Amino acid sequence: LFSSIRERPGLETTVFSKLIPDYFEKKTEVLMARSPYYWADQLDRNTALLILNGKNDKHVDYHQAIRFSQRLDSLQFPHDFQLLETDHSFSNKRRELDATLVDWFDRTLKNTPMRVAITIDDVPNTRNFQLNGFQSKLMLELDRVDIPVTIFVNEGLIYQGDSVQNKRLLEEWVSRPEVTLANHTYAHSRYSEVGLEQFSADVLLGERLSRGLSQRGVGRRHRLERSTRPLLEPRRCPLAEFIRGVVTEERSGRSRHDHEQ
Repeated sequence: LFSSIRERPGLETTVFSKLIPDYFEKKTEVLMARSPYYWADQLDRNTALLILNGKNDKHVDYHQAIRFSQRLDSLQFPHDFQLLETDHSFSNKRRELDATLVDWFDRTLKNTPMRVAITIDDVPNTRNFQLNGFQSKLMLELDRVDIPVTIFVNEGLIYQGDSVQNKRLLEEWVSRPEVTLANHTYAHSRYSEVGLEQFSADVLLGERLSRGLSQRGVGRRHRLERSTRPLLEPRRCPLAEFIRGVVTEERSGRSRHDHEQ
């Protein structure tokens, strides 16, 4: 995170100081606590680790990945590290990325008793859902293997195409007992591009349906307590709660101002 501040100084005032408690009072302490570079020696050596970065990534400077890999080397921590001539989304290296991942999984996990956390971004995939006759092949495959996953929902996807069928798809995802629900914003906006106010609205809008489904008890309600990425889950998301607090305080302040006038 120290590197992030040097590379993108605006993050300090627009992100870090707003989301990290006592940021300026304990800056060094809180940044070190959130930077794995400084506690790499505490990583579990039984964990298979793959680091991939694009040299044209505009969101994460690839030099950070180099420094972290060098840190792991100094600790003799086994890991795989690759730099590719591509962007943040590996948009021109998808085949190479897929081949790299398949090879890595084959070498590190095959015939080895390990635990893997599986997360799926940008659910529901309404485009494929409609192309496949309103059925989710991914969901059917997950049902077959019966493994736990965490899905990160962009609710805005529901309104691309047949919103009735797409809403049913989300309900089917949530109804699965092996699925943990999480908030991935409504429209997949980037905080660094849209700012706090618009991003806050996107986070809150992004759990309007999901929150209702979870509170009505669709599926196993306690799933939300077990999210592998609890910072983003709908019911206990600190970021969402922070945003609600800001919005509530702002509305309260406006109400007092109007009353005084």
